[in-house]
Amino acid sequence: MWFLANSDQFISSIIVAINLIPEAISYALMAGLPPTAALQSCWIVNIITSLVGGRPGMISSASGLIALLLHHGSVVTGVMFVPYAIMFAGALQMISAFFGLGRLASRFPAPVVVGMVNAMALLLLALQGRYAKDFPLMALSLLISMFLPRFTTFFPATLVSVLVIVGVEFGIARQFGVETPLIGDYGGSQVHNPIETIFSDKYTLPSLSTLENWKIISGYGSALFATSFTETAISLNVVDRLDETQGPGFMVLIGQGLANIVSGLLGGMGGSGVVSSSVLADRTFGTTCLSTFSTGLVMFLFVTWGYPVIDFIPLSAISGIAISMVCSFIQWRSMVAIFTTCLPTRKRDMLPPQYNVARYDVFIMIFVTAACLLADVATLAFFVMGLAVFVFAAFRSCCCKTEGADESGDSISNLDDDVPKKKFFEWRGKKSKKHLQDTSMEEGEGVEVSTPGVMDAELVRQQQAGDEEADATSCCIMEAAENAIFPTHSDEPRQQQQQ
Repeated sequence: MWFLANSDQFISSIIVAINLIPEAISYALMAGLPPTAALQSCWIVNIITSLVGGRPGMISSASGLIALLLHHGSVVTGVMFVPYAIMFAGALQMISAFFGLGRLASRFPAPVVVGMVNAMALLLLALQGRYAKDFPLMALSLLISMFLPRFTTFFPATLVSVLVIVGVEFGIARQFGVETPLIGDYGGSQVHNPIETIFSDKYTLPSLSTLENWKIISGYGSALFATSFTETAISLNVVDRLDETQGPGFMVLIGQGLANIVSGLLGGMGGSGVVSSSVLADRTFGTTCLSTFSTGLVMFLFVTWGYPVIDFIPLSAISGIAISMVCSFIQWRSMVAIFTTCLPTRKRDMLPPQYNVARYDVFIMIFVTAACLLADVATLAFFVMGLAVFVFAAFRSCCCKTEGADESGDSISNLDDDVPKKKFFEWRGKKSKKHLQDTSMEEGEGVEVSTPGVMDAELVRQQQAGDEEADATSCCIMEAAENAIFPTHSDEPRQQQQQ
């Protein structure tokens, strides 16, 4: 009965594990490492983060940004420094958790999150271009993954997509002499000894007794820490918006740090939270730590005993699933926000609040996306962290409003000295004139006003500052954009705004 009750979690773990294998192999080859390095990291980080108490539903794996950084490091200094650099980065992650960076990881500014997610989607889409010659099978996999859930959710769309493409590949295409690349042709998925440490005769490690080697390890380890922290923070924020709960940022950093230490010790390439796989897990109802643990366990079984079956899966099937994931987590409404930002003020005044986003928010979103696509990865990682800390603090000082202040700006909190002054963050913008007119007409007729896509200021204050009640009437435009980009499914009616 327990197995049947959690069948969705196990099915999701199988689908996610199958999807992780070709991605991990491609990242390992990108980093100049053997495929086993990435496959080791996949099962290690998922099992450890789920046991330590990480974010339910968040999948971790080797990532493209880490692969690019390791490639640069291995070319300049050699592959022998990679295990030590990964363990150094893991230690920094655990230390950062005790310095309060877990709160920062779980509360990245919304424009930074949207910009990074869009950039990751574009990078993932660009990686699928190598399978363009297998377009018919890739298109079939994409259509099944996207449209089967519209008709039935009884059968997992991604698993059906893999089975159908395997049948078409070996039942039709190869009968006519047409062959497409398989996972086995791309490096294979077998790990001969998953518990072999870096201290075996297979590895050649640098000496730790020289200061020069410690400079190399600390330099690349710090860059790996910044990259892993950034990707994990973005994944944590995306999963938080998918299931509308707050993830434990402290435990996520502890789990990721411990997982990277073990991964480096066992010859892996480290890992971080992965947006695409986390979205895939959410779409296949894998939203618990059991699903994350099962993903790591299934990955371990695949690479040790199940590799003969996995190696026969066509890469075109995985590519179609990956493109469907891109269509799922790319923030399409942010494109609308970019367009509306270019409109003159008179035209913007006619828009509803959820589309009248502050221009500096859109600028940050575009700037982060461009930086992710164009900048050096190490520079990008430190840039995003600095942007999240300093720019967010600067905007908050400009856009915050003292709790209990009226619209004229005069504080009314002195009426009750027992109530402490608190600030809640408001991405403020002006309501459109048309919206204000419609609101006034509805209130005059006694109709309860419900502003679509706008989070009530009191709800924001209760979530971020505390549970004391106070009056606030300004419209949170960035919250409207967040709800438009990451739509919620709450059916609770909002309170009428006070005039």
